[in-house]
Amino acid sequence: MKTTLCAFLFLCLTFFPVNAQDTIPNGSFDYWSTMSFLQPTNYPTSSNLRSFQNSHVANVIQATNAYHGMYAVKLITEAPVAPAVDTTGGYFTNATKTDNNDPSTWTGGIPYTQIPTGIRGYYTYNVNNADSALIGIVFKKNGVGFAHYFYAVGGIHSTYTPFSFTFTPALTQAPDSIIFVATSSNLLVFSGLPGSTAKFDSISFTGVSSQPALMNGDFESWTNYNAYPTLNDWDTQGNLNSTVFQTTDAYKGKYALELMTVAGTSGKNSNTFQLNEGNVQDGQWNNVTNTFAGGFPYNQQSGTLTFYYKYAPANPKDSAIININLKYHGSNVGGYGMTLPAASSYTYVEMPFSGSQIADSAMISIGSSRWQGQTWQDTAKSYVGAVLKIDGLAFKTSSTGITETSAGANIAFYPNPMKETGVFDIPAQTDLTGMNLRIYNEVGVTVKSIPVNANKIFLNKGDLLPGVYYYEFLQGSTRVKQGKIIVE
Repeated sequence: MKTTLCAFLFLCLTFFPVNAQDTIPNGSFDYWSTMSFLQPTNYPTSSNLRSFQNSHVANVIQATNAYHGMYAVKLITEAPVAPAVDTTGGYFTNATKTDNNDPSTWTGGIPYTQIPTGIRGYYTYNVNNADSALIGIVFKKNGVGFAHYFYAVGGIHSTYTPFSFTFTPALTQAPDSIIFVATSSNLLVFSGLPGSTAKFDSISFTGVSSQPALMNGDFESWTNYNAYPTLNDWDTQGNLNSTVFQTTDAYKGKYALELMTVAGTSGKNSNTFQLNEGNVQDGQWNNVTNTFAGGFPYNQQSGTLTFYYKYAPANPKDSAIININLKYHGSNVGGYGMTLPAASSYTYVEMPFSGSQIADSAMISIGSSRWQGQTWQDTAKSYVGAVLKIDGLAFKTSSTGITETSAGANIAFYPNPMKETGVFDIPAQTDLTGMNLRIYNEVGVTVKSIPVNANKIFLNKGDLLPGVYYYEFLQGSTRVKQGKIIVE
């Protein structure tokens, strides 16, 4: 388990003394991972981001043991790491959109106007019969694919082995562009056998006088790509269509989760509107069993989910959604869901839920839109642009005894960041009876505890080392105010 996640769990157990099994992993949305990876130049699309989300590693890799030159490309089919359940086959392509099984609709590619008779190259592979790698070529004219060829290469080949395929039927016209794709598994049939590994080098067309200028078929040129930050411990496949984001507009802590509803396309020629809502869950849909898998340990029959959110719908009829499902031995035993209306500032929500029996796990899902009506493809276009921000997801339990109040909304700390001296400014009308100020560090350790008996509380730089701190004003069992301080 990541150090950052351990720190978060320590903070939760320090301030919210719930059962360790009943803690929402990364419910603060403070812990994200970033990924930089190399891909062959002119090949902007690959499985690396999906593999990173599902398996925490890239699966399209620069290989230094090449057939020719310095580099080859290595593709690996990776097994999932919880909460993910999907195997991730390795692939890379110079197409920009390959989200359906109809190659004639794929977009992108590179210019080419000759008529090749076939394709050849060199490869290694490590699986016999159960799986195979693929190479595919799509020929396009005026943006439309008119011919495509896919070939399987497999078997046990620990050293580079030549392949050569003749296009059958032969091309009858010259293209204006081509798409090339290679995979580590037979992704036209299934998601792949974990561990299947292919390397490719020296790919070229046969029967032509010159190769495409941007083919980079020897894979000597590589480009560094930076992915969006990925939310730890949640399934964030929305990163793939730019609907899941990290935001510094947080209620507390460093970051909050931002989900956005965007426009997409699907279908023949990719011209059918499709609404893509921002969505995360701490599990994944299993295409084999047609059920949600994953979640986190939870051994209660009921509880209350608490969080803070902002919501700006594009269509006033729209609403965000949040659901919790309780499970026992993989079967659903209860839960609850609710819609979230528009809110211009962070709003506190308590969502009670219950099940038919004590659960052993729970799964939470959050979405940025909930469209209505039977003709959603026509009406849902107005939903594009909805933005949900959510933070501080936690369980409220009787053992905390702490409730929230808006009475301290006007308590302020300034300047923030603090360089030399800072001050908490408490409105004059505030009741200070029994109030205490608690300041703690990023792992939940209390560094100062101050009885509040005046409307201004001063801090000096010598009181706190440089860093990030959090504070809360407590009055009996009520949390009056909490926030963040940066000391420079």
